[in-house]
Amino acid sequence: MVFSWIIYATYRALNTKDYMKYIFPASVWAIAFAVTAFIAPEVQAASKPNVLWIITDDHRYDSIRAFNKAMTGEEMSPLGYVESPHTDRLAEMGTTFLNTYCHAQGCAPSRASMHYGRYPHRSGIYEFEWFNNMVEHAQLSVPEQMSKLGYQTFHVGKMGVRVRTTQPNGRFGMHKKYDQSIFHHPLWIDGLTDWKNTGEISEVNGVKVPEPGRGEWLRTPEGEWEVTAPFLNSVPGLEDHNRTIDEKYEILRKYKSEKDHAYGTGEIIGGVSPLPEGKTRDGVYTAQMVRFFKNPKQPMKIGSQNFTGVDPDKPVFAYIGYDFPHTPVLPPKSYRDRFATKQYTIPKVDPAEFDKLPPQLQKLVKMSASEHYSDEDKQ
Repeated sequence: MVFSWIIYATYRALNTKDYMKYIFPASVWAIAFAVTAFIAPEVQAASKPNVLWIITDDHRYDSIRAFNKAMTGEEMSPLGYVESPHTDRLAEMGTTFLNTYCHAQGCAPSRASMHYGRYPHRSGIYEFEWFNNMVEHAQLSVPEQMSKLGYQTFHVGKMGVRVRTTQPNGRFGMHKKYDQSIFHHPLWIDGLTDWKNTGEISEVNGVKVPEPGRGEWLRTPEGEWEVTAPFLNSVPGLEDHNRTIDEKYEILRKYKSEKDHAYGTGEIIGGVSPLPEGKTRDGVYTAQMVRFFKNPKQPMKIGSQNFTGVDPDKPVFAYIGYDFPHTPVLPPKSYRDRFATKQYTIPKVDPAEFDKLPPQLQKLVKMSASEHYSDEDKQ
């Protein structure tokens, strides 16, 4: 079976070493073995090459040893120690393109550039904009082009490309890019991942919340959910709840100033997953991709989403979109412990470079600024 390993790495410079440490999960190589081991022989014999496209999110280029060695002769990043054994092995087996650049320093616009082969100034996608596939300048995405070439297309995990279409009744609807998709948000809502930020919190540890609200949820190995939310700090009987959860999972949150630095308050930047390797969000995505290849033409279900196994009679274009190392960076404890003693040089925003960014990306940088974090938090 011939696979085209297309591995792209999006980049966003945030001043936290978590973005350097928890790089390209072992599930990447696990899926390579799974695909080659379980895919139907008929698919392997197809006349057209099968393609597995893997995208990681907000992934610094210098967190890959093989890339560093090819560029500078040194395996380590100038910022510090990195490990990338599975990606290094893929690089050894394939082709690594060195003269490549990220089109947009954010997750969604970068994924859009890769899906459409267009710069942001051509697509109009600089941040998290929705766009319509029926406007004059719209083009077909890569999976749509592959479908025209006779490929079956399948996606699991994060998409990050926001496209609507205009329906005959004049209303907007979702535009379908892949023949089949297992989207990440429904997996979160269905409670199948280790973390989610959906769902209303109405009761915590038997204490009723006067005014239910939203927060962040962490799923334990026993299948129970532990929640955090700013409003819980003022609920009688739960005043210490957020501190307990934040300390348990070593959570670092985004804060604008020291006076805003409070338990349970602010977006989670990093911490420790409550679940082991293979059970995190990315592990769930990998497991479903394996099921797709392992069960030809079999109807299957994951939570509220239905899909059918690979068609042995057609070539495959399969895309898996990993969340890591995008925030919240919640690696398994075994990964976190491996890097606990490492020290990193934290990059700073270059004012000259900042001035060249479009307004949308300047806003993102300002929202994610972390120069004011303590040295301990930065490490």
